[in-house]
Amino acid sequence: MTAGSWVENTDKRYWFPDTVPTKTDEWNIAQERKRYVTNYGTTRTHPRWLYDNGAFVDDDYLYHNEEWRYVANWNDVPTSSDTEFYIKNPIAEWTKSGDDKTYTITWKTYAVQEPTISDEDTVQLKVQKEDTDWVYDHSALTVTKAYDITRYNTDDLNAEKWDVLRGTRDLLMKNTDWIITQGTERGVGISTAMKSYRQTLRDLPGTISDISVYTRAEIATRDFYPEEPSAPYFY
Repeated sequence: MTAGSWVENTDKRYWFPDTVPTKTDEWNIAQERKRYVTNYGTTRTHPRWLYDNGAFVDDDYLYHNEEWRYVANWNDVPTSSDTEFYIKNPIAEWTKSGDDKTYTITWKTYAVQEPTISDEDTVQLKVQKEDTDWVYDHSALTVTKAYDITRYNTDDLNAEKWDVLRGTRDLLMKNTDWIITQGTERGVGISTAMKSYRQTLRDLPGTISDISVYTRAEIATRDFYPEEPSAPYFY
């Protein structure tokens, strides 16, 4: 708290500190960055008023003469996450210090929810919208994200499913290529189970007459494909 007194002149009564702050770049920059709650119930930056020595006026000067109150935690914004989203309370709900000179911002915590998206199998691209477009339930303290969604047409969706199937099939084949390589290098035979497994993978696309009956999620799961046999792989 800065000591000071009220000064009377011909047209105004104002408060003035007994000792004004020393003008330094650090002082003025720090004051310039501050936020205050004005006597009108709004927030604004330092007005850049100066003492005679060029130092920006301090918080006590603004409080006594303008009824402005310094916001102590203006830059301490909590970081929202995928599960929690913070919304600043109205000024009337901020905490005021015991000496009446300072405000501390308070926040409400909202639980973040994902929306229910219909027919997810047709979703080609999902781009999250800005949080200003999310759906807020202020009574339940929940917020539901919103997305811009681009969907596949039927032909493109089926083509994507075939790509997923063949790509997964090729990866499973590649995972057992080492067995074929070792069998060749060692001059030994490959087990019937392994031969059958690899042949089933090769033939898999030809066994599907209508890929539209499967979802992309189904095709991407390991259970969609034959089970890889266990060792021994050679005889």
